[in-house]
Order: sequence, then C-alpha cells, then structure tokens
Amino acid sequence: MVLLGLVGIACSSSGSEGTTESPSTSSGGSSAATDSSSASLNTSTGNTATGSGGSNGAGGAPGPTNSASGGNGGSGPNQNVGTSGVSLTPRSCDDPDKGLPAGAPQLEVGKWVDISPPGLAKQDPEQMIGQGITMDPCDPATLYWGNTPYDTAFGGAFKTTNAGGDWVKLGDPDADSDPWDNESTYLLMPLHFEIDPADQSHVYAGDGVRGNVLGFWESFDGGNTWTKPEAFTQVGEDNGIFVDDVYDIAVDPTDFDHVLVSFHSAWAWDSEAYGQASGVLETRDGGDSWIVHPPPETSIGSGHAVNFLFNPELGLGDSGTWLLGTQSGGQWRTSDWGEHWTKVSTVNIEHGGGTTYYTADGVLYVAGNPGGIRSMDNGVSFEDVHSGSGLCIFGDGETLYTGAVYGDVGIDTSPENDGLNWTKSEDIAKDGGPYSMVFDEVNRIVYASRWFQGVWALKLPD
Repeated sequence: MVLLGLVGIACSSSGSEGTTESPSTSSGGSSAATDSSSASLNTSTGNTATGSGGSNGAGGAPGPTNSASGGNGGSGPNQNVGTSGVSLTPRSCDDPDKGLPAGAPQLEVGKWVDISPPGLAKQDPEQMIGQGITMDPCDPATLYWGNTPYDTAFGGAFKTTNAGGDWVKLGDPDADSDPWDNESTYLLMPLHFEIDPADQSHVYAGDGVRGNVLGFWESFDGGNTWTKPEAFTQVGEDNGIFVDDVYDIAVDPTDFDHVLVSFHSAWAWDSEAYGQASGVLETRDGGDSWIVHPPPETSIGSGHAVNFLFNPELGLGDSGTWLLGTQSGGQWRTSDWGEHWTKVSTVNIEHGGGTTYYTADGVLYVAGNPGGIRSMDNGVSFEDVHSGSGLCIFGDGETLYTGAVYGDVGIDTSPENDGLNWTKSEDIAKDGGPYSMVFDEVNRIVYASRWFQGVWALKLPD
C-alpha cells in the first residue's frame, strides 16, 4: 500500500503542527454510544450547522440553529485514533503503481510539452481560462481539468485516462431536463476537483464565478453526472447566505468526508455577522451536514483560497488547522476548527486562488500577491520568497515551481532546499505561470494547468 501524497501529489498539499481536540461547541453529533439532536451555536464565533447525517460519530455537525430542536448531527470524522477525532493515517490506495497506458503523450525528459485538450484557443480568455488539475491518486494516468472561459460554451470538466493523450469533455447539457435543480448532467465552470482514493468514480467539484451550474457538486460515476447535496442548499437557506458561488475546496488528507469550501461572492450584502464578505463551510460527513464558519473579519471580502495545514506524513498538524488566503485581508490561520482566527501574513492571494506546498523538510510554501511566501513553523509566521504574483507554488520533491500569473512569463524553478533563488524556464510558452500542478511520482511527470495556455507536462529523469 502506498500512501496518498507519494503518488499524485497535488499543488494544494497541506499540513499542521500537532494534534488538537475537536472543539465540542461544533460537534452536534452524538458520541459512539449516545444520540443527540439538539441545536447548537458556537458562541465564540457564531458558527452554525445544518444537516441530517447519522448520529453515531463523534464530532458530527449539529442541527440548524433556527429550529426548535435541530436535525440529527452528521456522522463525525473517522474515529480510528487521535484526540482530534480523526485518523492520522493518510488516505491511501491499494494499487497505485501503474505505468502509462497506450496512447499517452510521448514526452522528452526535461522539456515542457503542451498536452491541452484540442479545439481551445490559447491566449484567448473567451475560450480558455485553465483552472484546477487533479490526478487520480490510484491511477496517475487519469486527470481532471477545469476550463472556465468567458464564453461558457467552451467551459466544462475535461478528463483524460491516458495522461493527456486524449481528452473527453464530460457530461451532456442537452440531457439535463432542469438546469437549476440539484442534479446535473454536466459542469459549466469547474474550478477544482477532488478524487476519492477509495473509489475513483467518486469526485467532488466546486463550480463558480459564472454560469448556471454553480455550487459544490459530487459525482459517483467519474464525472458524467453530478449531485449537489441537499444539505448544502439547505445551509444557505437556513442561515440566509448565498453559498452556490464556490471558489475553492479542500479535502482532509485523512478523511475524504471532511471538506472545506470557500466562496467567490459575498454571503450576504446587509449582514451584521458577515458584512460583504464570505467565510468557510465545513462538512465532516461528505456533505450530509454543514458547519458555517463566519469570515475572520467582515472587511476581508470574498474570493478566498482555503487549505488544510495538515501533513500527516511529515507529522505536521491535524484536521482542525486551516489557512484562509484572502484577496484584500492577508492570510488567516485557525488551529481550533475555525473557532478563532489569527492573521499571520499581510500577503494576499492573487485573484483566482492560492495554493500551498510542503517540502520534505516541512517547509510550507504559499502562493500569493505580490509574491510567494514560506513558513518554517507551519503557518504561524512567514517570509517572502518569490517576487512574482502567482497562483501556485508546487514541488516534485527536488524542485519548486511557480510563476507570475500575468505577463510574458513562464514557470520559474528553484531547488527545494533553496526556495529563494529562482530560474526562469525558457522551454515553455510564455503568458502566465501555473494555476495548479500535480505530480505523477510513479512515471515522474509534472503536470501544470495554466490560465491562458492550458495543460502542460514535464517528464523528469527516472
């Protein structure tokens, strides 16, 4: 068995610095021996929750605060070990050591190659604004890629099962009888995907910014059809917040049911609690119930990146430590499941998002605006490392990759044991650095999604 993170390492790798106990004020579900259906309010931050999951897991979400008794708490995080209520074992798969299938692109070692889906014009935001790229952790030849151009006819979810040799645009809009309900035969503007290592047909996606298929979606057939959890819609209605315009999603590295979601638009425009900002929604039961975490400050606006600061392979962190990157209010960190937030950097994220990456030595890198930053103490403090305003910092275990999102630039590199001195790549088409990256450690291939240049692949020496 190979641990997730050794194969299919993604640009949003995360971790934190110890094990802390899940706050009791946000666990409305019962313990293993007790049922509870009473409503709950986190008085320190105003966190609320709604949903109807099972009731036999510690740390499940409580029922809605605006009802007399609330619904049953959702099933809590995995209870295998740990005081945090979650397993500290990374998600894993039984047979990840797969080579490339027939039809995979022929790559030359050390040279970036364009493997984008055909029929999309480069450097034309009407047809291409490349977003998240995600690799199946148990089959590195399977990749999902989101395209969100201004002309929605060109947008959608693209999938390859031969490492970019061929691409299929998933779904059929004509088969969707009601484009406004919680069932969909397609995605229009997918920004991010997450694939379940226990079931490669089970996929989460966040769709946002424009179009009529906004929201947090779940597929059980590898992306051909999608369902928006009823509780996701309900938490918005119960709390008077607009939740469909999703910006980022993050999955707990030890529990695929534990997900954080951030938002492109303000939750409300006249709310005393939220101002003209948005916070984080959290589910601990795969979407059956949701916990509302208000923004750290009502002045931070919307369009945030959210990441777990949790890397169990390095012994860093727990499920309750997160980083919220904002476009106008800097970086915010919580180590108590969103109850309290501390501003840890004045560096914002670039418009579009911001990723995190951990080196083998436990150094945390964060993409930002006006440049990338890094932390030696898992996000408690930061220093500047790169002057380009970028969306992604990533690494393959030996080399770091990043790049400014705009301008006549490509992808910059630095040794992972350096991180301060960067070299520009001259063998890749210019016009922007990476939005998202993943690494196939079995076949030694780095993949990069770029806003205006599509999907590129780099073969590393064996």
